[in-house]
Amino acid sequence: MSSRLYRELREKSGLAYSATASLNAYGRGGVIAIEVSTLPESVMPCLSMIFGQLVQLAFEDTAIGEEEMWHAKMQVRGQAYLSSDSIQTRVSRLATQQLYFGRPLDAEVMLGEIESVDRETLCNVAKRIIGAGLSKTAIGIAGQVGGTKEGLINDVNELRDCFDYEDNDVAQTSTKSAPADELSPRFEC
Repeated sequence: MSSRLYRELREKSGLAYSATASLNAYGRGGVIAIEVSTLPESVMPCLSMIFGQLVQLAFEDTAIGEEEMWHAKMQVRGQAYLSSDSIQTRVSRLATQQLYFGRPLDAEVMLGEIESVDRETLCNVAKRIIGAGLSKTAIGIAGQVGGTKEGLINDVNELRDCFDYEDNDVAQTSTKSAPADELSPRFEC
C-alpha cells in the first residue's frame, strides 16, 4: 500500500522520485519526518503539496475516509504480524512497551486496540498533534535548490502564509497553550 503523500507527490503529480513519512515517538515528544527526493525546481511545489496534506489532515474532519481508514488498519495489522518474525523487532517492541506501558502487551490486545480506533478519534488526534506541530515545523534541504537562498526563504514564507491558520482548539489542546500568532510557522535557513 502506498501512502497518501507518495500517491500525491509521485503517482499523481510526478513531482518526486520518492516520498516517505516516519514517526519517532518518545515519552515527552517526538518527530514526524517527511522526506522527499525531487528535482531542485520541484522543491517548492513538493513543500506546497506536503503542507496542503498536513493542513487537510489537521483541520478537515472529513480528511480521512472510511476506505483509507480501513486500508491503514490493515497495513498496521500486517506490519504487526510481519514484525513478529524478526527477533530484533520483537525485543525492540517489548522494550518500547515496557517504557510506555510498564508491561508487555499481548498481541491480541494490541490488535484489538488497532481495530477500536475510529475516524473521529483519529481526526481529533491529527488535529491535536499535526495542528499544534505545524507551529514547530523545521525544513531541511539537502542538495541543490533552484534559485538563491534568500529566494527560497521568501518562497517558503509565502507558502507558510498560504497555509496560515488560527485555531483556538489547537492552541488549547497543545501541551503548552500558545497565542494564535505563534501557531504560524516561520522558516529560516
